Amino acid sequence: MQKWDKDHQDAPSKVDARLAVKPFVKYINLNHLMPTRYMLDIAETLASLVNTATLQKKEKLEAAKGEVKKVMQDRWLTVDKLNKSDKASQKAFQSALFFFKKLQF
Repeated sequence: MQKWDKDHQDAPSKVDARLAVKPFVKYINLNHLMPTRYMLDIAETLASLVNTATLQKKEKLEAAKGEVKKVMQDRWLTVDKLNKSDKASQKAFQSALFFFKKLQF
C-alpha cells in the first residue's frame, strides 16, 4: 500500500486507514457471551472507561468511545514493538494478534 496518494494529499493514507480502530459500545446479554481462553491485557482499562453511567448519556458515550479507540489503537500499534524473546511479551503479542484478527464465520 502506498503511504500517500498524490491526488488526495489531505486524506489519510491507505496504511493509516487500514490501521484505524472503529470501536462500538453497547449493552449485551451475558447469556450470549461465549467464554474463551483469550484475554487482552488492557481489559481492565477498557472496563474502567465504560460503565453503566457512561451508557446513560450520548455525550459521555461518545467521549468513552474516543478513549476506547485511543487505548485500543495505541495497543495495536505497539504490538510490533514488543520484545518477542520475553515469555510475557510473547503471550501479550499472541493475545493481541488474536484480538485484532477478523473473525472466521
